[in-house]
Amino acid sequence: MSAQNQVRNRGHISDSFDPADKPYYYDGPPIDQARFNGIINLWDKKEDYLRPIYNQSSTNSCVANATAAAVRFLVHALINKQGHDESLHSVEDPSRLFIYYLGRAYGVMEKEQAPWEWPVSLRDTGCRIRNAFKSAHAYGIASEKKWPWYEEAGVVIGLNDRPVDAAFVGNKLVNGIEYCRLDPDHTADAEKLMGPEEKASVGAITLFRLRQCLYEGYPVVFGFKFYWPTFPATHKSLTDEFPSLGPLPTWAWQPAWGSHAVLAVGYDHTKQRVLIQNSWGDGTNGHAHFWMPYDWIKSFEATEDFWMVR
Repeated sequence: MSAQNQVRNRGHISDSFDPADKPYYYDGPPIDQARFNGIINLWDKKEDYLRPIYNQSSTNSCVANATAAAVRFLVHALINKQGHDESLHSVEDPSRLFIYYLGRAYGVMEKEQAPWEWPVSLRDTGCRIRNAFKSAHAYGIASEKKWPWYEEAGVVIGLNDRPVDAAFVGNKLVNGIEYCRLDPDHTADAEKLMGPEEKASVGAITLFRLRQCLYEGYPVVFGFKFYWPTFPATHKSLTDEFPSLGPLPTWAWQPAWGSHAVLAVGYDHTKQRVLIQNSWGDGTNGHAHFWMPYDWIKSFEATEDFWMVR
């Protein structure tokens, strides 16, 4: 992995516990057991909803990129329904930069209890997934045209700047939108009281909810910890289209290695793995897609903050 990739795996900040988090529940048609225990692949079925594959460049904006991808998927799904709101077409391509600024600003304003005062300055420090969704819900979805992602000599212009006033005007507020957490009981306080059996139970439930959500037809944003200074995705076999993470490491995670937000877009229950969409650009070098073994999802320590929007 390049030095650039080593920098950009630190953008996910763990969500703290919030009793206001809305827990995810399955709200789809009756589940067919054979299909549920088979392969669900949103990338294969809805590739146009998930393109383009974003590139966060050298920034720590992985949460905003994954959130924008989830929002884009939802908007395109709504557009393809009969009788849809025509104004949805204005946000077919949501602004990642808008989401990234607001996700960070929302956290600062909440901490300082100053909801109407924009932060004087922000840094490229990453943000929480909850705050990315909260800010999108509060301020709407701005189009890429209003606040575009533009790079010059490898630098993202306006990365830490407040979007121009015009970017806030007439933003689309998707009616009836809800963002739900799949692991609302995954908290630091709970972890202190849990033994291996309790942690394993929470992990198994989180995996089950993840599969339900993907079966229902929605991708899932979540964070996973890096257990190495480089990204070790390798091909498992010649028949695999995408590379795969290896088994969950046995050594302790080091904060310096960072935590990265990605988008789950499918699973293969027969091979016990989840398909992940990354935000390091298209193609092999950016690991645009890779498989993550179920054990990662079931691990209380390795993955956290699973969110969906519908």
